[in-house]
Amino acid sequence: MIEMEYRGWISVPGLPFDEEAKWEPVIEQLERDAANFGPVIGWDENGAQIVVSTEATDQTSAAREFYDLVIDGLRACGLTDLYPTRVEVEPADDLVPA
Repeated sequence: MIEMEYRGWISVPGLPFDEEAKWEPVIEQLERDAANFGPVIGWDENGAQIVVSTEATDQTSAAREFYDLVIDGLRACGLTDLYPTRVEVEPADDLVPA
């Protein structure tokens, strides 16, 4: 099967920007476990948005991989009360360069 690059945005409500002691270990864990995914963290009014990318055979496989990556990172940091509520995925080649 042919793989293509997908980019994903994973929402984690309740992971607040002003509590670095909570979110810094999560992004550090994601960088250790999956530096090739290029995890980047940002925030909106609901909480954290984690941006990642991977190669997969389809969007569903990419979404599952992204969800599992983030949930494992939260669990490793003891944040079992938080979980992703939304995963958005799109082919990376559809994105317009900045």
